[in-house]
Amino acid sequence: LAKKLGNFKLDIIFSSNLERASITAKEIQKINQNAQLVETEKLQEIYRLIIGGTSKEGTRENRFEEDFQRAENFWKEMANWPYKNVAIVCHGNIIRFFLSKALNKPLEDAHKIEIDPASITMLNITKDKVKVSLINDTSHIPQELSTEKSVYVE
Repeated sequence: LAKKLGNFKLDIIFSSNLERASITAKEIQKINQNAQLVETEKLQEIYRLIIGGTSKEGTRENRFEEDFQRAENFWKEMANWPYKNVAIVCHGNIIRFFLSKALNKPLEDAHKIEIDPASITMLNITKDKVKVSLINDTSHIPQELSTEKSVYVE
C-alpha cells in the first residue's frame, strides 16, 4: 500500500490513531517523507449501525450519535482543506460513510459497499463537488492475497 501511494506526492496524511491504521500511515509517510502525518481520534471506526449494519449488544449509550457526529464533522472539514493531495488512513465503516456522502446514497445501505483491508478508495473533493474515482482498489496486493474486487468509476 505504501509503495502504491508512493506514486502520489502527498501533502498530508491523516490517520486514525488506532494501532493498525497508525502503523500503515507511518509506512506511507516513509515513502512520502515530505508529507505531514496527523493522527486523530476523529478517524476511528464508527458504529456499524450508522451505515445500516446490525446493532451490537453491549454498545455504549450514545455511540450512534457520537460516532455519526464525528464522521459528519470530518466530512465537512474535508471540503475546506487547503491541501491538494491527502491520504486518509482509517477503517471500513468510516470509509463507507464517506462514500455514501460522496455518492449521495442512503447511509443505511452503505454496509453493502465492499471495503477490503489495505484497499484504496479515491475521492476528489472541492468546495463545490465530490467525485469518486476509485473504490476498493487492491491491485497493489500480491495476487495470492488479493480479493480483486476493485471498482473503477468514470
